[in-house]
Amino acid sequence: MVLDIRTLLFLTIFYSLFIGVILLLFKVKYDRTDGYLKIGVGILTFGLGYLLFSLNGMLPDVLTIVFANWFIIAGMMIISYGLSELYNVKNKWIRIDIVLMAILFLGYVYYTLINVNVNYRIIFVSVFELIYFLRISKIVINKKNNTVPDYINASYFIMLSIFVLIRIIFTLQENQIASFLESGFVHAISIIIYQIMPFVLTISCFWKNNILAEEKLLRMATTDPLTGLTNRRRYMDILHNEKERENRYGNAFGLLMIDIDHFKMVNDTYGHTVGDIVLKDVSRKMEANIRECDTIARIGGEEFSALVTNTSQNELLDLAERLRVSVEQLYIKANNKVVNVTISVGVTLSKNDKTVSSMLIKSDEALYEAKSDGRNRVIYKG
Repeated sequence: MVLDIRTLLFLTIFYSLFIGVILLLFKVKYDRTDGYLKIGVGILTFGLGYLLFSLNGMLPDVLTIVFANWFIIAGMMIISYGLSELYNVKNKWIRIDIVLMAILFLGYVYYTLINVNVNYRIIFVSVFELIYFLRISKIVINKKNNTVPDYINASYFIMLSIFVLIRIIFTLQENQIASFLESGFVHAISIIIYQIMPFVLTISCFWKNNILAEEKLLRMATTDPLTGLTNRRRYMDILHNEKERENRYGNAFGLLMIDIDHFKMVNDTYGHTVGDIVLKDVSRKMEANIRECDTIARIGGEEFSALVTNTSQNELLDLAERLRVSVEQLYIKANNKVVNVTISVGVTLSKNDKTVSSMLIKSDEALYEAKSDGRNRVIYKG
């Protein structure tokens, strides 16, 4: 079976330019899509390399071999940067990449203009391809909750890495190649596999973007925009679900109703900007003091509530007191001012209540009592 490499190169050029332009247009239309600009530019750079490569014999070798391969690898590097943005992975490779790209350029100059050897050129560029394919695989599988497009991307680039290793081994054992454009089946197959890359990247990235958009909409619907805590609507759903779970399995849960003392005075004295900072800092402090299995929510202006699962009265009171002390010891710096606030906490346990409404009433009554008794205290109502 004979595959014309120059024809395959032209197809790769067409696909790369087509997909690259689509990604750039998508970035222009939807400016907040992180990573798409770099991925699009990377695919275009990748295509430019193959364009120069296809002109071998018509233009000087320094352009059609040295710069062609340099652009192909540079495209992969830029794609890895774009994926880092898309997946929110810190890019620590820039200095290393500068060195790698310089080595690639000098190596290709040597094996193209000084000691001409097509086999070594193939092996040389294959090593760089392997580096970037493995890096991209690591980028897209970099966290716990990976999605289907993450696995598609990772699987494809791991497959490419395996193929590159096979290609290196094959080339080491192969007879001396006179010209890459006249090389064998394995090298032609490599171009076909690379043709798929723009499509895999585009489909998986668009899919990933939709998943991220859905997650963002879900966060907007379930979290408080100022503090990042669970909002009232979502919190009430969680409360009712927990009550149903208790009715089935008998695991008691606790409810804390929390209010920042004299918060209106903070707004009146320092302004609403400082008041917002106070709300955010108090939220972070309280969130840091509860377990991951528990839920704390902002349910009003300066009012919060916490659901504590699988707990007892003593554990619940210990938690409430820990929250109270942590806020009391918190000194908030805002607009060159230091603000200190306290909280009052009303506490109740679910075992004596048949409904969520009765629990909310009891915890509200306990909170009211705490504020009436002088604030900055915890009151339990069973």
